[in-house]
Amino acid sequence: MSRVWLRYAVRDRQATLSGLRQDRILDEAEAIGIPDPLHVAAIFGLHPDTAQRYVDAFYGRADSSAPE
Repeated sequence: MSRVWLRYAVRDRQATLSGLRQDRILDEAEAIGIPDPLHVAAIFGLHPDTAQRYVDAFYGRADSSAPE
């Protein structure tokens, strides 16, 4: 899938390429069970500090979606 095709596919929607990538990173953190920042960093080519922020965001998202 190229950037041109993806931009065409989402051009009339509120989704952005950046937003889709961020969502994909959070989904990967969720898919591996216990999120590991080094795993996330290796898969997406992120700096470990950036990957840690995604893992922290995952835990925030998981806490907010937990039933009370």
